[in-house]
Amino acid sequence: MPQYVLRDLVSTTGDLAALPTTVVRLLDLLKDQTCAADKVAQVLDQDGAMTANVLKLSNSAFYGVRGTVGTTRQALVLLGNRAVLTLAFATGMVPVMRRNLTGYGIDRDRYWEHALTSAMTAGVVMSELGAPERSCEAFTAGLVHDIGMLALDSHLATNGMKLVPAFPLFNVNERERETLGFDHTDAGALLAENWGFPAPLAAAIRYHHRPGRRRTTRTWCWRSWWATWSRRWPVITCSRKPGPRNSIILRLGALMLIICACSSTR
Repeated sequence: MPQYVLRDLVSTTGDLAALPTTVVRLLDLLKDQTCAADKVAQVLDQDGAMTANVLKLSNSAFYGVRGTVGTTRQALVLLGNRAVLTLAFATGMVPVMRRNLTGYGIDRDRYWEHALTSAMTAGVVMSELGAPERSCEAFTAGLVHDIGMLALDSHLATNGMKLVPAFPLFNVNERERETLGFDHTDAGALLAENWGFPAPLAAAIRYHHRPGRRRTTRTWCWRSWWATWSRRWPVITCSRKPGPRNSIILRLGALMLIICACSSTR
């Protein structure tokens, strides 16, 4: 299928065409490695739901300060700017990403669980392999690496097609190429471009099934690929006591699961 057809398909994805305003503002902050805490607090303070989720994590039993953190600025001091940004971005992506994928035969809980598992694995791996300062970026890459499936799902469902992935690894890109002429990595990269994702994040999405193709962002791509395909997730997270940076990544993921569990009961 011609590239322009893919672009048309991605650009007409309804509610995926644009991200919520707060998420867009957070994306701008994610691009800035030296972002000041005041800027983060200013964005979060305008979104009550995000502020509430950040405070839930800060006041959790993980940190031993239950009930003492009452503002986003206090949370930023406790967790750090990047961790709070990552949590806020992930929270903002819940309504965008957590949905049933009829064309793939995947319910919203299974898709979100896969995204979160990949995110936590990518963050831990980035830290374990010598770049702990980028673990939050890797968490974000793992979270959104399969957003192309969101873009392709409505086309598949509308045309009565179903491409059921090979679980638990969500391996479906070969069948997508056979059926459509492209796969979810191509669609995901275009969607990331439309949403204004940072270039390394878009590249991780595009190349997470073929990390060797993009030399300039290979580190991101390898981490995302590893998170997608690794079967050692229980070994990495449970074999020994995690370091402080890994603990933050695992806590971020744990809180996202709690938030989603609570929203499912409403």
